[in-house]
Amino acid sequence: MVVGSGFGGAVTAARLSEVGMKVLVLERGPWWGPAGDPDRDDVTRPYPRGLVGAPGYLRTLTRTDQRGERVLWSSPRGLFDVHLWPGVTSVVGSGVGGGSLVYAGYQSRPAAGFFDEYFPADMSDDEMAPYFGLVESMQRPQQVPHVVPSRQVFDEGLARAGLGPAEAATMAIQFGDPRNPQPRENALGDLQPTCRACGGCAIGCEYGAKTTLDITYLSLAQRHGAEIRALCEVIGIAGDEHRYEVLWHDHSAGTDHVVVVPRLILAAGTIGTLRLLFGARDRHRSMRRLPPALGRNFSGNGDYLAMVSGTRSAEHHGHHAMFQSVHRLADGGFVGEAAPPIDQLPLPKPLRQWLSHTVFLFSTGPEPTTELQSAQGSPFADPYKATNHEFYARTNDRVRRIAEAYRASRFRPNWPLGDSSDRVLTVHPVGGASIGRTPDDGVVDHRGAVFGCPGLFIADGSIYPAAPGVPPSLTIAAMAERQAALMVGA
Repeated sequence: MVVGSGFGGAVTAARLSEVGMKVLVLERGPWWGPAGDPDRDDVTRPYPRGLVGAPGYLRTLTRTDQRGERVLWSSPRGLFDVHLWPGVTSVVGSGVGGGSLVYAGYQSRPAAGFFDEYFPADMSDDEMAPYFGLVESMQRPQQVPHVVPSRQVFDEGLARAGLGPAEAATMAIQFGDPRNPQPRENALGDLQPTCRACGGCAIGCEYGAKTTLDITYLSLAQRHGAEIRALCEVIGIAGDEHRYEVLWHDHSAGTDHVVVVPRLILAAGTIGTLRLLFGARDRHRSMRRLPPALGRNFSGNGDYLAMVSGTRSAEHHGHHAMFQSVHRLADGGFVGEAAPPIDQLPLPKPLRQWLSHTVFLFSTGPEPTTELQSAQGSPFADPYKATNHEFYARTNDRVRRIAEAYRASRFRPNWPLGDSSDRVLTVHPVGGASIGRTPDDGVVDHRGAVFGCPGLFIADGSIYPAAPGVPPSLTIAAMAERQAALMVGA
């Protein structure tokens, strides 16, 4: 059984089913995609758009602190989960395809030496290289072919910050002529629409031009017999020694189910997997042999967003992908420019006009990690920003200098929380069940196998031992390719 269908779950499901293993994938969210039906669970649902679709954006809103977890909003067919912790606010996607549905699509390998420095010797840079190649051959990332006029302004800002020029972002998007989009074959030989340059990449591509996992790895898994059950949320796990009980709720039928499996792969995303593990250890006490390192090495990947509003012109907006230009930083992170998808959001005309003179600057980096706390089996981070003060001060200074080039009327750092907030926003939570050499310094070994729990594996962003500083999706998929290969060869 694979819990979750994001970059780790999709890859392992595909590769294990390819060799004839019987694979069941449980995904808490629905199928999303073009030409859907919002009233049916057995087909794709259209991505929320306009005022009518606005309620479909939010799946859950939870707040967790020392007093425990409180659910403030719940709608199982929503697109985003928002987790409010004292130190971190995390926003993650929900649906068949996981984070690939709502990420901008930027694909980047971590800096050279990342695996050599932070991972066991079995996972060197050289060892991982062919697995990155496998993912890239499936997702086929391409550089953005068209350059918007604001690129010159962004380059000027980079120079003000003492940095070199930007480069076109490499995106998992099927590009073509946006004025005359024509379907092209993807890695599986299926026809996939080309990009219309609408800018709605991070709220679900309603045209199917973004290469999401449901049309690559998950489609491959289904062709080899894997069963994918949408709207089936795992709410508890128990067991050990190749016998794991999984309790899940079918949101379509309103029923609960229990299944026993010999091998269980947790790929529910960093927050989802950590909630299951902390719940099993501290709330249900159904898995007491979990390693003591659970909760360590958590990071928001240095995510930092700033809003630059009141720019001189609306030249940042036009027909292009959400991410256009990026600059790789010397520490392994990156900074990029993004425009809000104003044509895709349910906004009144005055706000749309204001946003047409707004640009977002987004930065990531290898920030120090922290250890999560547990409140009756619910993980949370507190404090966070204060313990990483130097990192965020440097990031804020860099982004502020870049923003000066836009000659805007207002700069809003740490958006939307504010510079004075002790909380940061992340869309890339990683770590907490990290790879280590022993149970004292990690939760899983280099194969993704949980120490002391034979048959239990983890394949998502929670196994990072350190922040990669770039969007983690490509690396999660590459690690999952390696994990699956080792499982098959075992």
